[in-house]
Amino acid sequence: MGYGMRSVKRRYEAAVFLPQQCVRFWWYPTGYLYSHREAPHFTVPRYTKLADWDYISQCREAAQPLPLFGNGDILSFADYNNNLKYADGCMIGRGALIKPWIFKEIKDQQHMDISSSERMDILRRFCTYGLEHWGSDALGVEKTRSYLLEWLSFLYRYIPVGVLEVLPQRINQRPPYYHGRDDVETLMCSPNCRDWIRLTEQLLGKVPDGFNFVPKHQANAYA
Repeated sequence: MGYGMRSVKRRYEAAVFLPQQCVRFWWYPTGYLYSHREAPHFTVPRYTKLADWDYISQCREAAQPLPLFGNGDILSFADYNNNLKYADGCMIGRGALIKPWIFKEIKDQQHMDISSSERMDILRRFCTYGLEHWGSDALGVEKTRSYLLEWLSFLYRYIPVGVLEVLPQRINQRPPYYHGRDDVETLMCSPNCRDWIRLTEQLLGKVPDGFNFVPKHQANAYA
């Protein structure tokens, strides 16, 4: 279940709701709570505040003996390790879209400095899977492109380890403008949709005349 922390009342309702559901659905092996301090109005971008892991910990106690998995703002193995003390396990959402190799980082317990060529290989593999699934005709290419562009609206937020001044990167911190270590890396960090389209053209060919893209998800919200 997900609860935006808009008010004390909502926080109280979540804490009361969890133990009730644990009794009602006693056969279900685990619980999951996404606790995020969202903006009070939908006109303000979401995800501008960090997830409230202290509150997840309170819900974990209320949910006993049901194991409770928490989710929110994990972008490094350090975030993962720290948040394990608040929940029985952690789930990762946006962090995996921004940095798909985060699971290997957690497994190896180290930051990985992925080069632009390695990141392009990941995108190339994504396109291969898309064309295999939707077909390599014009319709399949544009379907693959649309999903790739949506993913790029998350991927551009990754800051290479070799560029960061302080580790680890925080998911809600807006980075200053920077140049990558090569032209492709600079293109990948651009928040401009036109640059994302240029990346897809390197993998899927030119876009049709009049093509335009607006991301569906407000992934660009920062504190």
